[in-house]
This record gives sequence, structure tokens and C-alpha cells, in this order.
Amino acid sequence: GGRTGLPVTDMHASTRMPDDDAEEITTEWKGEPEPVHEAEPPLAWSTTTSKPVITPRDTTTRRRPTASPAASPIASKRLDGATSSDAPPDRDPTEEDPTLEEPLKGGEDGQSAPPRAPFLATMFDSFPPCAPMDARTAKVTLVTVASSDRLWSISEYCSRWRGEIALVIYGGDEKESYLEALRGLKPCGSSMSRLNVLVRAPTEEEAARPELFPVNALRNLAISSVKTSHFMYLDVDFWPSSNLYDQLHSKDTLLALSSDPKLAVVVPAFQRLDFDCDIYPPNKDGGGEAKPLRLSSPGIVSGPEMQGDIDKCVEHFKASMPTGQGSLLSLIRDKKVSVFDPYSYDAHGSTDTRSWFKQKKNTLHPVPCVSSARWEPYVAARACRGLPPFQEAFTGYGKNKVAHVIHLTALGYRFSVLGGSFVTHFPHILSSSKNQWDEFVKSGLKRKDAKRQEKVLKENLKGREFHRVKMDNVLLDMVDWLE
Repeated sequence: GGRTGLPVTDMHASTRMPDDDAEEITTEWKGEPEPVHEAEPPLAWSTTTSKPVITPRDTTTRRRPTASPAASPIASKRLDGATSSDAPPDRDPTEEDPTLEEPLKGGEDGQSAPPRAPFLATMFDSFPPCAPMDARTAKVTLVTVASSDRLWSISEYCSRWRGEIALVIYGGDEKESYLEALRGLKPCGSSMSRLNVLVRAPTEEEAARPELFPVNALRNLAISSVKTSHFMYLDVDFWPSSNLYDQLHSKDTLLALSSDPKLAVVVPAFQRLDFDCDIYPPNKDGGGEAKPLRLSSPGIVSGPEMQGDIDKCVEHFKASMPTGQGSLLSLIRDKKVSVFDPYSYDAHGSTDTRSWFKQKKNTLHPVPCVSSARWEPYVAARACRGLPPFQEAFTGYGKNKVAHVIHLTALGYRFSVLGGSFVTHFPHILSSSKNQWDEFVKSGLKRKDAKRQEKVLKENLKGREFHRVKMDNVLLDMVDWLE
């Protein structure tokens, strides 16, 4: 349907919010934890309506779907000519699928269809089984991935999160050089014992092609290093509120997380707007005044000639990022913060931020309906053997977190929103993989013009597919595999 979320300028300015200073929370208690969720049948995407609602389904057998592509809300005609829910013609579609990596054989006009991407059902074999546990031993590790040029953001993690942090650094230097850089960041220098750091160097091909940035492989590597019972994954450009650790470790939250291994606790996401800090790149014509650009404009490319302005913007935003609900609401009133992402409501719409503003701290409100297949919240979950991994067939920018949430939903995970805590996106220069993703939009293929779309497809799909097209097709194949 249409956009029904809270507009940026309609944030209940009169609502009273608690101060940023979080109350001291005691996490020790006596007694055995009691279950807070009743057992429910597994969940799956409905194939009977045109909207991606969630309905119980029978999972006693694993068979490839026989319904037509149009019957599924997610399956559709692929831009490369294949259909996401077509079974390989050399195998009966009602038979058990013998492999997760079987290629599609035989395409249209005698051409070979692209190979089916490999998908992972499990990979965390070193984790304990997914079963209820004693809440008194439960702890949450903050997990993130950072390229070497974003390492400075970890100082905010050390400051805002007082528990363990699992960090994977994507870069080509030796681990000791990165550790030395982290020691120089305040307050990480005094918190190194809380950091579990791994380094993953890019391959030669990954370094040359930004669309191959192994984002999900890095996430899985970071999660696999977790030693605690639970984890909270955040992209490094999302900073936690200063009370997130305490609220995830409150008595009621840990009881809920420990008694239900398929509970995913959702933390609402906001973003710091960057229209009050400008970058002045050199004028290409060599004359006149340079046109100012926002920090996250496509025209911003990191370089020595702009580094001074970029550093000023970064320091400006660091000082004005919200730490608690009080400062968050103040910045929303001043139109300096909005719900993430105002241009893509579906990405966090099911979180229902309007209700979250009225929710009490340390409470969990179940998400009654996942209203979009594009939902990609940040969640805290159990680090156990049955946890689905991030699918490593997704690289670069786009669809990588969406696919993980779809996988969680298909396995019967339940989502509840945590009251009082949040994460905020920090403005930054667009990555090379994001610019690669935007090639699709710039081409005009996204326009509702059939002739224009046909022309662009003929010009581009003969040689190299757009990265966005590839990732869309991988997502369709993954949903087909899940069904």
C-alpha cells in the first residue's frame, strides 16, 4: 500500500521524553527464567496474496515449489530472462532438492541459464544448540565490520557500549598496525581487553571491483568470533545509544532472549541529516566559486584537496549525534534527525517508530506484522547453532540484510522492539559499492518507460549486468530456495 509511516516533520513535538542519563540497571537476580513466548508454528512468506504477509506453513517436507512465478509475492520474471521459481528442466520439480548449489541447466533459446548461487543453511557449528538457557549467564556482544578508513568510528563504540565488541577489519595491513591504531583512539585505548579483532585482507579481484566487497562474508566472520550467548550486529556507520548495553542486559530483556532462542530484539534506526554541513570540492572549470555539496552527495570523493572540509564535517557531526531519547527528540524537532531511511519507508517501516516513542524503557513490544519484504532492522539474537548466516552470495551494496531478515522469518523467528534504545546513522562519503549500485538508477532503467527500459537492457545485459540486477536475481533465487 501507500506510505503510512511517520513523516519527518510529524514527530509529536509535545511528547515528553526522559533525560539522556539512563537509570542504573541491576542485571543480577534470583530464580529460574520463565518462558515469555508461547510456541508457534514456523513462519513463511504467504504465496496466496499479492503482499508479503506472514502465515504458518507446513515444513515437514522440503520440496521445490510447483506454483507459477506469479503466485509468489517475491518471485518474478528475472531481468536476465530466467524465472526465479523455475525448476531445472532435467529434474522433476516435486522431487527433493539434492543440493543447495545445483546450477540451472538449459536456458531460453538454447542458452545456458546462469548458475544458481550457493546458499548456506547453517555455518556456526561451534555455537551451542538453540535451546532455552539460564538468563543469569546471558551476555550480548556488539558485532561490526569496518574498512580501514572507517576505523575511527570504533571509538564511539568503545564509548557508548561497555561490553564486548567483535570487530572484523577489512584491509591489507598487518593486524598489529590496526591494533596500534585502535589503542590510539579514545576511549578504546583503555578498553582493548573488550575488543576481539580479526583482519580480513581483500583479494586482488575484490580490491579491483567494489561490487565484490564481501560484506556478508565479513559479517559471518565477525559473528563466528562471538564468545557470549547473544550478539547485536550493527553496520559501523550506525552508532548505538549510550543506554543500549544496559537495556539489552536488563532483567526482562535477558529473560526473554534466554527463554526463546528464536527471539530477535529489534532496535529502531534513525539517521543524522547532513544538510547543515557542506563540502566545497574544487571547481572543475578552474574558475568561479565551487558549488557546495553535502557530505553524502555522490559528487564527494575522498581526496587530499577536500580532506580539510571532510574532517570538519566529521567532527561537527560527532559532536551532535544523539546519545539518548532526550537529545534524539530535540534533534528531530530541529529537523536534524529523521527515521532511517526517509526515502525507503519499507526498510524500517515494520518497526513502527511512532509506537516506539510511546513505549517504556526496557519493554519489548512484539512486531505483529512484517509488512514488507524490504524490512531490514538491526536485531539482537541468540548465537546458537541454528542461527542462519548472512548469505555470502550477496556482495557489495544492496539486499544483503534484507535477505537475512527474510531467512530469519522463514525459520520462524519472532521480532520484538526494544523500548528506549536506538541506533543512529552517521553521515559519510558514499562508498564505491554504493556508487556501483546507483548505476542502475542513473541508467534510466528504473523509470516507468518500457521503451527506455528495453533499450538500456539491450545495451547493458549483452555484456555486463548491473550489480543491482544481479543482486535482485540472487534474492529471487534465495527465496525460491527457502520455499
